[in-house]
Parts: sequence; structure tokens; C-alpha cells
Amino acid sequence: MNRLAFLPLVIGAATLAYACSSATPRTEFESDGGDPSTNPTTDGGPNADTGPIFDFDGNLPDAAPGVDECRKMDIVFVVDDSGSMGGAQVKLKANFPRMITTLNAFKTKAGTDLDYRLAVTSTDTTRTSLPSGGRGGFVTQPATSCQPGGAAGRSWLERADGDVPNFFGCRASLGTGGSATERPIDSLVMSFTDRLADQNKAFVRDDALLAFFILTDEEDSSTNTPEQTIQKLDQLKKVRGRWAGAVISGQKSGSCSTTGHSAGQAPKLHRLVDGALDPATGKNNVIWRTICQENYDTAVTDALSTFTVACQNLPPLPK
Repeated sequence: MNRLAFLPLVIGAATLAYACSSATPRTEFESDGGDPSTNPTTDGGPNADTGPIFDFDGNLPDAAPGVDECRKMDIVFVVDDSGSMGGAQVKLKANFPRMITTLNAFKTKAGTDLDYRLAVTSTDTTRTSLPSGGRGGFVTQPATSCQPGGAAGRSWLERADGDVPNFFGCRASLGTGGSATERPIDSLVMSFTDRLADQNKAFVRDDALLAFFILTDEEDSSTNTPEQTIQKLDQLKKVRGRWAGAVISGQKSGSCSTTGHSAGQAPKLHRLVDGALDPATGKNNVIWRTICQENYDTAVTDALSTFTVACQNLPPLPK
């Protein structure tokens, strides 16, 4: 079976040609649906970032020549659980069956199935309950409906856990009782630093692509800067190309709105996206899409495409 056979499930031929091209992909598009030809925000347009440009190429180790392909993928979803996010969580949940179908259909070069792990945490770093997504902990509650029998003793889901879309949807439906001070970047960092000693122990695998997905409608209030977060991900995964991400949030400047939902600007999250550009390759494995959409079909599709292309072009660890 062609290892790209899964892609028609989620993207058209034009998206596939763009994702697999040798050109450097744009990482941000305006809320008009993501047309890079009309409203790029990386070329000094009306929403261009006026902040400093950060360069990390002196901190990155040199990868060995050539590319490999990951056979494993560890994906962390950071979901805003503040009072305004009920509708957005429903939109995200609607995509889980399609997302799991895509991951299940992925085949490696050797024809084997993708060994993936899925975990959910919240944007609330004040809540102390780790099993409910506080402080970067992966959600396992309520155990009676969100925890499959095969997942006993671990805080993430795997393809062998049965009805993964249902269990995952249960975990990602965090509700709207979380802190109004959203800190998705801090939650992400805590999930692979502080929490690897307890709630999320053994989640991150050295030989897997690490991917994250952030969903929020407010500016990030984290203490970790985007630049510090990129450096920590580089340290954790050793090479920039061994991690990827997708951010669904407000625009770089100015608010946006859709039916029944509005979002504030999120310049800090845009700095995270922009700063993830790999100076060694000129490519960026982190994308942004607007949260102000009637549904998140395209956003989730683009996230999965980004993750799978990164998986297919995984750089080897430094020698």
C-alpha cells in the first residue's frame, strides 16, 4: 500500500503538492480561510509582527546527513478550558474520528502501522489536579468513561485501546471551568518537563516525532517565552526537525469572530510559530490556523498533514 494513501482522506491534491514541495512553507495565514496569496502575515502585511526576530541556529546540533522516517508519533493536545471555549471544544471533538482514521491508515516505508500516542492537557496551570489536566498533567478523568481497559496505568491513548475517538473526545471535552488566565505554552512545557516525573511519565519517546496541538481563543499569559519553549523542545528532541506543532488561535494583531465566538489577538503564539523555522533546512514544522472558523475541519487536516510530512522526513539524531 502506498504510504501516502491516507492523504486523500484529509487533503486535496493541491494541499498535498504544497506540503510535499521543496519550497519553504508559509506558517501563518489570515482568517480569510488561509490563502497565502492574498493575506500573508510573513511579508510585512497589515498583521506583520513588529517584534524582534530571534535566531537559534547557534543552539542546534548538526544532524547526520539524510533523512529517516518516524515509526512513532507522540501528540499532545493543549486545550483551552476557560469560560468561552465550549463551542470550540465541540468543533475540535467533531474531528477526532477523522483524525484517528488518518493516523490508523498511515503506513511507514516498511509497510507497518504508525505507533502513536495521544494525550490531552488544559491551559490551566493553577489547578493542582494532574489527572484533570492541571499543570500540564494528561487528562484521565473521569476514569469510568475516558479510560479504556488497555490504558490502565498510563495517562495517554494508543491505537490498541479500542474506540480511541470516543475515549479521546471524552478527555478533550474539558469543560469551561478552567482559569481565565490561559497559559498553553506553560502547560505544554510542563507536560514534557515537570510532569515526566509523575503523571506523564514515559510518554515522550526518543525515537518518536513529538507533536503538539494548541487550541485557545486568548493571548498566552505564560511565564515561558516562545523562544525559551523552542529551545526546550530542541533540547528534548535534539534536532529541530524531530518535533512539530499546530496552533489554532486568534490573529497576530486584531480580534476575529465567527458565529457565536470571538477571539483576541495572540502575538505570543505567533512568535512560537514563526520562531520554529528550522535554520538548517529553511522549513517550518509548526503551522497556525485561525480559531475563527465555522468548523475546524481544514485546521485539523492541515495539522495532521504537517505532522505526517514531518514524520516522513524525520532527521536522524546527531552522531
